[in-house]
Amino acid sequence: MSVLKAGTHLAVLGPPGAVADAGALSTEALLARVGANSGNLMFQRAAPRLFAEETVHVATLAGADAERVLAGARALVLPVANHLRLGTDWDGFASALERVDVPLIVLGLGSQAPGKDGEEATIAALKADRSVTRLAGVLADKAALVSVRGPFSQRVCEALGLAGTVALGCPSLFLNPRPDLGRAIAWRLGKARDKGAPDKGARDKAGARFALAAAAPFEIQSDPAKLEAERVLFAEMAACNGLYVQQSGGTVAVSMAKGDFAAVPLSAALSLRRILAPAMGLDDFAALMRERGRLFSDAAAWIDAVKPFDAVIGTRLHGNMAAIAGAIPGIVVTHDSRTGELVERMALPSLTLGDVTAAAAGEAGARATMLERARFDAARFDANRAEIAAGYRDAFAGLGLRLADEIAALAA
Repeated sequence: MSVLKAGTHLAVLGPPGAVADAGALSTEALLARVGANSGNLMFQRAAPRLFAEETVHVATLAGADAERVLAGARALVLPVANHLRLGTDWDGFASALERVDVPLIVLGLGSQAPGKDGEEATIAALKADRSVTRLAGVLADKAALVSVRGPFSQRVCEALGLAGTVALGCPSLFLNPRPDLGRAIAWRLGKARDKGAPDKGARDKAGARFALAAAAPFEIQSDPAKLEAERVLFAEMAACNGLYVQQSGGTVAVSMAKGDFAAVPLSAALSLRRILAPAMGLDDFAALMRERGRLFSDAAAWIDAVKPFDAVIGTRLHGNMAAIAGAIPGIVVTHDSRTGELVERMALPSLTLGDVTAAAAGEAGARATMLERARFDAARFDANRAEIAAGYRDAFAGLGLRLADEIAALAA
């Protein structure tokens, strides 16, 4: 455990929730800038807003700019995600962190979901991964604070020698600091349920409209349960004139979501259409994506774009956190213990893959059925968020740092 240095500010690694020159970048370059997943922008926007301290962003840990920012910093804040996972080479990142001469504050660290052989086998595999263990060792040596997503991530950290973590979910929970956020979301969920429900005297017979927090298509094509649920969600999104919001999945999938089919080979376009909407003609599929597909490079714009909808639904956490930030239901479709850990720790609205596919079994009213089945306890959400805010307050106080006033008010 490191002690914070004297300094004037906190350095924060990564962009402040937006890529300023996104319009001038190729899709490949934009993905590289956001760490291959635009969802990272959501917690990168949230992290510095946790502190009642001056923060200065640094794009990388190399070069004159990084040297200048770190020279006067008390600590380096690392907003992170599912970093404790197999198959990723962390050596360059670990080496860069080793060279940093300030303590680390790690926020939102998560672990790979257990595989089919269970939690113990997954932890054993992570312990056998030299790159993962090296990164965990660097964090153990240099971090003054490590917050993790939930209890499973905490157990993985313990097994990797990274002790003393606090389970506080994801910083994106506080993008909207209003104290009655859970109640506001529940009210919007109730309004969404009323739409298109004749027994409730609804005036809007077209039903609720939602944005899809879309899975990466090529990653789900070999998983029957995820594929079936994504097809249901895609069909309902198309039927209600919703948005298809993609975060990752590679250059081709993201180009498709941007409606840039000139960058998508015909064979890939056919594959994407087969994955998401096999009954739809290719021309109709391309037209839908050009009109309704989105890839956001600015978290604030993303939040504003989904606010007019009745809900966001999908398997991607940060796509749903954009909705939570906008005080509308962000309904996470849990598909593994990793997403389940986040939903449970933050008391988020949720459905299971089975809820989605069962809703479509009768075809008519699938959207309404999903909204009715969505689990959300507003009182628990607000109380749980206050508890997490108190956890941040106490953890920061131990470092001589102050929690942002609006979030500290939640803890009170």
